[in-house]
Amino acid sequence: MTACAAMVIAGPAAAHGDLVSTVPVDGEKLNEPVDHVIIELTETPQANASVQVTDGCNVDLSDEIFVTDKQLHILLKDGQPGSWNVSYRIISAEDGHKTTGEFAFKVKGAADCSDPDPAQTPEPEPTQSEGADGDVDAGDRDPDSDESGGLPIFPLVIGGAALIGIAALVRMRSGL
Repeated sequence: MTACAAMVIAGPAAAHGDLVSTVPVDGEKLNEPVDHVIIELTETPQANASVQVTDGCNVDLSDEIFVTDKQLHILLKDGQPGSWNVSYRIISAEDGHKTTGEFAFKVKGAADCSDPDPAQTPEPEPTQSEGADGDVDAGDRDPDSDESGGLPIFPLVIGGAALIGIAALVRMRSGL
């Protein structure tokens, strides 16, 4: 009888923060996207849980996560219809055991996973060194930079002057 009592008492402690329920329920079909997901566990989770909720376009919608008692509340950004997937990695605040899992639900409708219309996407402004045509204007170049595109003239002038000076010195010493 003592062994049976020990097993009954050890039951919840052995659960290690296992999944109790989710909102939405695994496999549920919804008419509209949700703005949050709830994961309920057998033990209180630590606040540093890792949860990813992806929409019908496989975009991560997870925004904020907070804990109330034995529940994780995940606030979501707006998402597209289709198959939504939730994956989680949670550490129990009570015994430190890790719980991982996933579940999915569907949101009615056709997902629009296309990029925004290029005609509506504004062109980036030219930078200070670019003109309206995208070319770098010569007047905007830094004279000390190596971006001039040509050979650096200063070292050539100094090198030429040094050679002339050396030639004059050699000529004077040789008496020519």
